[in-house]
Amino acid sequence: MDTVLTFTSNRFTPTPGELDEDHGEYINPGIYAKALADFLETGLSSKGYTVSFRCPEDWGHWIEIAHPGPFKLALGCANTGDAPGGVAEHRIFVVPDKPVIHRFFRKIPVQAEVEKLVTTLRRILEESDHIGNIRTETA
Repeated sequence: MDTVLTFTSNRFTPTPGELDEDHGEYINPGIYAKALADFLETGLSSKGYTVSFRCPEDWGHWIEIAHPGPFKLALGCANTGDAPGGVAEHRIFVVPDKPVIHRFFRKIPVQAEVEKLVTTLRRILEESDHIGNIRTETA
């Protein structure tokens, strides 16, 4: 099941403070994701999703999606470095990343909901200017 989207874009640059160790928005050396997380939250909202929680992490940004299922549906995003030509590469990963999860000795099928979210994320990226080389892969 493909749950990782990787793409290139000059659109998502570090916000003031993300790369400054003395600033409250600092994540880690060379890591930034706030602009991408803002973009994804807006895009998901326009497609009918509700972000229930969001926070910076030491690897990028974490976004949880409200849904009726008995499992956490979320995504993480961050830059991964520069692609050829100096364009920044970014990655979005969706959680859960398996078609079935186990909870209290029960199997909970999640594939349909995860695939719907991945498809929506891909559509958001494809509909945006300055985003290219979109690839999906298995985690």
